[in-house]
Amino acid sequence: MTTTTKTAHTPGPWEARMSARRTHFKILHSARGKGDGYNNRVAETCQWSPAAGPQIDPTEAAANAHLMASAPDMLDALLAIRKILGGIADHKKADPDDALAALLAMKLIDVTAAKATGGAA
Repeated sequence: MTTTTKTAHTPGPWEARMSARRTHFKILHSARGKGDGYNNRVAETCQWSPAAGPQIDPTEAAANAHLMASAPDMLDALLAIRKILGGIADHKKADPDDALAALLAMKLIDVTAAKATGGAA
């Protein structure tokens, strides 16, 4: 899945890749070409030094990198789910409890999407 909504962030897909020196992860915009040059780098996790000991556990750094790399896809999924929930909330024959649950979920999605895009909910 790729980002289809108009956003200010670099569109997906992103991928997490270990640095050549194995000291940190890079989050890359994979559609900008092969390799890991700065032109397709979106973000990096913090570095760790085997000699000084990790500032962050490598397993945790990997998990953080993969979470960051999945952000555009997760935002797209959330916005798609919001559309579906909007249909449930607006349906004339919807159970009132289902409609209320859909509206509450939509509000949660709005808050989360605003946080992800730097906007206001």
